[in-house]
Amino acid sequence: MWNLATRKDRAVLADPGGFGIYSIAHSPDGKTLAATIPVPRQVGLTVLAFSPDDRSIAGDGIGSPAYVWDTDTGTLAAVFRNPGGVQPSSLAYSPDGRTLAVSDTFGHIYLWNVSDVP
Repeated sequence: MWNLATRKDRAVLADPGGFGIYSIAHSPDGKTLAATIPVPRQVGLTVLAFSPDDRSIAGDGIGSPAYVWDTDTGTLAAVFRNPGGVQPSSLAYSPDGRTLAVSDTFGHIYLWNVSDVP
């Protein structure tokens, strides 16, 4: 991470799992940076997104489902399987935090109801 005003390193992120850091995301309040999250099957996450209320973070990786974690406990809260099984290209929460949109490299968009996910 760099301090843009001084153009100097502020912190260096380590990859404790050794799987590579492919994506990072800042929480909406700017206090948390997510980079390495334990994932079932040891998949490298290629996309990450925080919910608007900072209560959850979603991630997706090559050939994997979309995972949603509770940011307070770090526990896996939900798994959404991509019906096409294609590599994800992005994901985002709706502004109200009730829907998670996941797109793949073929341009398909999947919408998941996450309103009851902690």
